[in-house]
Order: sequence, then structure tokens, then C-alpha cells
Amino acid sequence: MFDKLKGIEKEREEKERENNIAYLIGFGESIIEHQYLTLKEREPPALMFNEIPKEIYNTIYRTAKAELPDFTGKDIEQFIRKADTKQDKARSKLLGMYSGCLLQILTERNREKKERTRLYFNGQGKHFSYLFSFTDKFDELIVDGFKGENICSNMRCGNKKGILVGLNLEGDRLMHHNGEEDCISMIIAKNIKGKDYSVGANGREGEIGLILAQNISGKGPFIYTAVTGGKAGFVFAENITGNGFMQFSGVDEGKIDLIYARNISGKRPLYRAGTSEFQDDVDYDAGDIGIILYDNITGNRLYDVNAKTKMSSRNKKFPKLVSDYKIRQFFKLITPIDKVSVEGKFAILDQVKALYESIRHKARK
Repeated sequence: MFDKLKGIEKEREEKERENNIAYLIGFGESIIEHQYLTLKEREPPALMFNEIPKEIYNTIYRTAKAELPDFTGKDIEQFIRKADTKQDKARSKLLGMYSGCLLQILTERNREKKERTRLYFNGQGKHFSYLFSFTDKFDELIVDGFKGENICSNMRCGNKKGILVGLNLEGDRLMHHNGEEDCISMIIAKNIKGKDYSVGANGREGEIGLILAQNISGKGPFIYTAVTGGKAGFVFAENITGNGFMQFSGVDEGKIDLIYARNISGKRPLYRAGTSEFQDDVDYDAGDIGIILYDNITGNRLYDVNAKTKMSSRNKKFPKLVSDYKIRQFFKLITPIDKVSVEGKFAILDQVKALYESIRHKARK
């Protein structure tokens, strides 16, 4: 009898979840059509660098927050799997904004219950441009195996504890313009295959505590990091292939405490980083870069980089600084993150957080 009751209860829960997912999809389609003409008519050439998308995002968010019933991370996962992403550019942007709204609403509802929202989504190669873009709230988010453009871009976490992880992503402008006018604790990027402006984490007028990157390819990785008053505490990057690694970073009163760059190939890495020369014909205020530790960089001798200390691996003091900042320990931790279980991934994040806390005091105030 009890087994029969359990079966009925399970069937009821599954039906309820199916209804939830259908509602999330249907509501999303409705709101996208409502906003489609607005975006189509008003969309400027550089959509990601103006207020129009955020204005539309806020409209979608307010409507969704008022209308949507309770839902879970599993519901968002099913929404992502079933969503029709083969649409024109305007609808793709709106669908991505809507997914960002779902993430924000779930995070806010969990925070009201004093719960931290830890989410992992595996796209299994699905194309989903603008996934979670423009969200204003997230706690710990791992996005794995997606293709597209502007995935996890223009994101804010709404507190100083957000952790964003991108694994096995492929596309254009991935993880770009995050932490602007906000503070994100950590951004981790591993196994990213980019195109034009492959991956970035700008923090314009905001702050990112730690950027940890491994195995990145594509044009302009981490270009414009911590510009225009933005700050990045530590940037640890290895195995980066592509022209323009961290070009113009720290320009216009930006601040970066320490950059560790190992195995960087491509033209003009760190070009004009920390200088006042943002463009050839415009001068900006110089930035403030503390230490650059570099090992096996091609394409630049760092003559045009402004930093208080520039130190190659040939310097006798290099191993001690690498040890003091526990840099190799960070990379050792994240090396298996794409191969372990979901629980294993979050266990690694817990270890990375603890390691970061152990060196955080070294950041300049």
C-alpha cells in the first residue's frame, strides 16, 4: 500500500514538474513576442554596450517575477534543454535575457530563505546564445558544454560572493562584461574555444576578486579587463592561444594587483596594459598594475606595459612569488574540474574558495 502511495506521489510530482516546465516555456515565448518589435526597432549596432538591452531585460524580469510560480534549478535545466534556440538574432537575445531572469528570480527566492543557489548546467553541445546574460543575481553557477555568442555575459551577482565557471564553451564574446558596477568573487574559465573576443571578464567600474583561466583559444582573451575604474585582484592564466591576451587591461584608472601569465602565444599579449594609451588617438588616465609574473610568453617583451613590477621566470625571486600566491595550487585544483561529477565540481569550488581566502589579504586596498 505504501509503495502504491509513493508511486502516486511520484507521478503527481512529475506531472507538476512537467506543467511547470511547459509554463516556463510558454510564458517565455509570450514575453519574447511582446518585446520582439521593441528590440528589433531600437537595436543599435553595438547592442552589448548601451542601455537598451538592460531596459528590456528589466521589463522582462519585472513581468516574470510577478507572474511565475515557484520553480527549481531542475526546471531551468529542462527549460534550457527544450527551448527552441534556432531563432533570429533579436529573439535569441530575448530568450537569453529570459533565461537570465529565471536565474535571478530563483536566486532571489532562495536568498529570501537564506539558501545559497548552486547550479550546474550541461548543454551537451547545444547552441544557446546569450544564455543567462544580463542577470543581476547569481550565487554559484557552472555552465558547461554550450555553444553560441555572449554566453554568460553582462552578469552581476548582487553581492560580493558570486562565482561564475565556464567549462568547454565555444563561440564568440563568452563570459564578457561581467561584474560591471558590481563585485564578483571569482570567474573561472577552462577549455574555451573562442572566435572574435573569445572570452572576457571586464569588471568595468566594478570588481572581480580572482580570474582563473586555463586552456583558452581565440582572439582577444581577457581584453579590457579592469578598465574605467574597474578592479581585478588576481588574474592567473595559463595555456592561452590567441592574439591580444589582456590588451588594454587596467587602462583608464583600472587596477589589477597581480597577473600571472604562463604559456601565452599570439601577437601583442598585454599590449598597453596599465598605460594611458587606450587608443592611438585618445589618451586616458593610466592604470595601476602591481605585479606581472610571466613565463613563456611569445609576441611581446612587455616594453609597452605599465606595471610596478614585471618579472620573468628567469628571475630568482619568481618561484617565491608563485609559491606565496599559491598559484600552482590553484591550477592543480581546477585541472580535473571538467572530468569529475557535479558534486566533485562543487567540491573543487569549495577548495578554490578556501585557497582564495588564504591569499585574499595580499590584495592591495
